[in-house]
Amino acid sequence: MKDIRDSRSPSRLPPFHTSGEAEGDFYALAFVAGRMATSDQKPASLVLSWSPTPRFTRFSTMIVAAETGRLIEYSRGQDQLDSIEFTLWREAIEKGVTPHHWLLYPKQQIRDAAWNGRTDVKDGYWSNRRQLCRVLYDLRMRTWLTQQIPGARSFEPEDARIAAPDQSPDANEIMNAH
Repeated sequence: MKDIRDSRSPSRLPPFHTSGEAEGDFYALAFVAGRMATSDQKPASLVLSWSPTPRFTRFSTMIVAAETGRLIEYSRGQDQLDSIEFTLWREAIEKGVTPHHWLLYPKQQIRDAAWNGRTDVKDGYWSNRRQLCRVLYDLRMRTWLTQQIPGARSFEPEDARIAAPDQSPDANEIMNAH
């Protein structure tokens, strides 16, 4: 039986550990193989990263070139909403990436040398990876069930008009919370 991941895996894995500016460390939790939404449509990967570095949010995403692993785009996580859930939600809205698109970074490709001898970083990574698995399981299962069971969805929203942030009836309350 062919592994379903074969058709979605990039020809080359994105880097597992990257060092950013200000001595920031980023560790890949999961990734999505795809293409740049530009005219050249070069193969790329969207990477969900965890960072133990205090100056950075715990969760961020980056787009890297599939062939070289070169950073194309970095998207810092939201400081006030620094969670796996919010990061996945943001990528679903901005890039159309659903929970079923994400592939966990392959365990067999993670080398102990990446931790630089820091057990706190290693433990933090595996703890956050387990949390990602819990979130993905729940979202994937709910999505699958609503597609498999007629009538499983108990609510259908009306079509929403996407308004400018300052044009909705609740705009002041939403804007002031930020």
